[in-house]
Amino acid sequence: MLRFLTTSFCILGLASCQPAEAPLPTSDDKQASVSDFIVQTEYGPVEGVEIRGLRAFQGIPFAAAPIGDLRWAPPQPPTAWDAPLKVDHHANICMQVPFETDPPGTPPPSEDCLYLNVWTPAELPEAPLPVMVWIHGGGFVAGTAAHPVYTPDALVNEGVIYVSIAYRLGPFGWLAHPDLSAESPEGNSGNYGLLDQIEALKWVKANIEAFGGDPANVTIFGESAGGMSVAALKVSPVATGLFDKVISESGGFFAPPSDKLNPFAVSVPTLAQAETAGAQLIGSLGANTLSDARALPADTLVTAQGLFAPVLDDIILPVDIEAKYEAGDLNKGPLMIGWNSDEGAMFIHDNDPAVFEAGIKASFGDAASAVLEAYPHGTPEETLQSGRDLFRDAAFAWSSRKMAQLLDETDSAPVYAYIFNQHLPVEPGALMYSATGSTHASELSYVFGSFDAPVFGFDPGPPAYTAADLELSSQMTAFWTNFAKTGDPNGEGLPLWPEYSAADDIVMELKENPSPAPVPQTEQLAALGHYFDAVQYNSGSTPP
Repeated sequence: MLRFLTTSFCILGLASCQPAEAPLPTSDDKQASVSDFIVQTEYGPVEGVEIRGLRAFQGIPFAAAPIGDLRWAPPQPPTAWDAPLKVDHHANICMQVPFETDPPGTPPPSEDCLYLNVWTPAELPEAPLPVMVWIHGGGFVAGTAAHPVYTPDALVNEGVIYVSIAYRLGPFGWLAHPDLSAESPEGNSGNYGLLDQIEALKWVKANIEAFGGDPANVTIFGESAGGMSVAALKVSPVATGLFDKVISESGGFFAPPSDKLNPFAVSVPTLAQAETAGAQLIGSLGANTLSDARALPADTLVTAQGLFAPVLDDIILPVDIEAKYEAGDLNKGPLMIGWNSDEGAMFIHDNDPAVFEAGIKASFGDAASAVLEAYPHGTPEETLQSGRDLFRDAAFAWSSRKMAQLLDETDSAPVYAYIFNQHLPVEPGALMYSATGSTHASELSYVFGSFDAPVFGFDPGPPAYTAADLELSSQMTAFWTNFAKTGDPNGEGLPLWPEYSAADDIVMELKENPSPAPVPQTEQLAALGHYFDAVQYNSGSTPP
């Protein structure tokens, strides 16, 4: 059912998961002369443009093109420039296999893709503004910050500066290999996409003040693979000091390493596992040396199948994440984290009870009976929903809740948890999938207020949003930006969002008239906890 999780995280796709067509902002949106939009950065001046009443700087290079000898190398500084560099459109998206339904105007893929975008209010106050840095999803193999669902106007109009970044994807961003590890001073490889994210955050720290932003008040936020990325950055020692707050949407990053990667759960590989997978991939392409591999055409490499995900190398990411949390050895600060009520509806369509049961028994070991009991599968209808619920819980909810629980116990900074449960206002059959609740990525239009953009998996255009949807979007945008400003989502005129406590396990249910509610799937999460605790123990890490 989910067997392809171990060979590609594409199922966690976001920005390229079958969106319907919608136009990107074009040059027709540009309303003012760029002459007053020149900002000096550490590498040279950039010249932005006015778009819909905001200052936009799109396509700023934060690292050199990772091509040639820089393929599978940590990001390097770009070549400096003297004359103002016009940054008035999105740069090429990172190398990936485009979807046929990508919106018109989406830039083409290229290895030369390490650029970021900065959006600010047209009129800046005297005091520097909080900064929100967006990391897009796409299963670590696809996605782009250029998708119109990420249009940042509503966020920026709440008084923040918005930055969106690119990072290498698929085999370009996550390939580990024994020879790559041997040429590294630290003895590791893979995680190039994560290093790109870190390099972009270093750029923000060094340059955002010139755009009117506060380098001492930076929030990183992302969804799906982006949500996993920001959660990974929270525990990465290499990212220390680069951000202050974290928002992880349908992400989390907590699964312990296992000697057997589980196709029903997000299994994060160790360096040794990733190196083995990388050697198999390169060998299948007939490359005998790293020079041969770096000379492979990008179009050849991009279609190769492999294990593309963050790597537990004990340098960029610790192998024993739980021990780091328990010791308080992580990047401290406020956390907002949550998941959607029906995440799996986008991905899971199998409904055969026998196949479901056989897969669980083969994958969950001694915890299989508890998992099967928690996820009923007596009929095809039950099996379909349980498969979707298992995807939701194993991929997103368990890790997210575990992070919230441990941070509540070990960090004095506040934690705010949520479940998004607003069903899209669509007619039956309008989606490529049916859903009983809120599926993967459906909260994005509400956070960004981008109701003119397509919803992932929706055909042929945006849903017929109601006044209640618009009100919820306004509330969520305020929650997100309030959190970025102060570390607390609450504000005047908003429903009260209580801090998360592991003792009461209450989250904010984001739907029409948001209100606190208990975590709804505790039995299922407990069953998965038995499995993950056993994996943690068997890995030689902290026993349950």
